[in-house]
Amino acid sequence: MRTLVTAPTDDRVWSDSSLSWLVRPGAEVIEERSGGSRIGASDVAAVRATCDLFAAGGDARGAQQALGQAVRLFEKRLPEDDPQWIRYFDDSELASELSHTFGDLRCGNDVIASARQYLASGGGSVRTTFFVIMKLAGGHLDLGEVEEACRTVRQALDLGSQLRSARCAEYVREFRSRATEFVGNAAYRDLAEGAVGHRLWGY
Repeated sequence: MRTLVTAPTDDRVWSDSSLSWLVRPGAEVIEERSGGSRIGASDVAAVRATCDLFAAGGDARGAQQALGQAVRLFEKRLPEDDPQWIRYFDDSELASELSHTFGDLRCGNDVIASARQYLASGGGSVRTTFFVIMKLAGGHLDLGEVEEACRTVRQALDLGSQLRSARCAEYVREFRSRATEFVGNAAYRDLAEGAVGHRLWGY
């Protein structure tokens, strides 16, 4: 099974996070309970969900450590033992989740890596793919790659023309808000001019 991210190994990260007690004990209990052999996707999802708590608190190191725990559990899971309701949580779904968490943390390289992994897998629904492509655009923006960010947003807008979702529009608004410092950039001007009239751009 391919590894989606490199799991952090520095346990000292935990001492720096006020939320560490939520994640490390939880992951350890899961592994102890299962003997390391009967871990399911629901266990992975439960640990990964705590990453959002770290991200919301601006704790990048804690979030990355939690992601590492989730990935390690993911690699030990037995998909055939998962109940039907959680079987959607596969490599592609985890990559999508990672792109969102890394996006919230403004970790550009990690956003790009996880988003590309999701897209290379064939992706999921059109709506989820739209979200991931917008996160990919944000990752390029994090790195100052304005032209690539704008090209990626065009791809998302083309895909989003078939979507009617307030959340999709929110992702576009977030990008526009973050890109205000680049309004004088030729690539951004071209994007803005070309997007005039697009339902999601002007939502």
